[in-house]
Amino acid sequence: MAAAFPADEYPHLAELTLDHVMQPGYSFAQSFEFGLDLILDGLEARAGDWQPSRLF
Repeated sequence: MAAAFPADEYPHLAELTLDHVMQPGYSFAQSFEFGLDLILDGLEARAGDWQPSRLF
């Protein structure tokens, strides 16, 4: 991954990788699940009492 994204061109990605991803105990699955839950919760809150409109 590091070769695909040079640190001088993507300094924030390099920092994230070193500070979090490369640390013992890091779990991509946990990070993905957290992010997905965050997005879905936001969509649910935004939808509120939205009702679909009639298409025909």
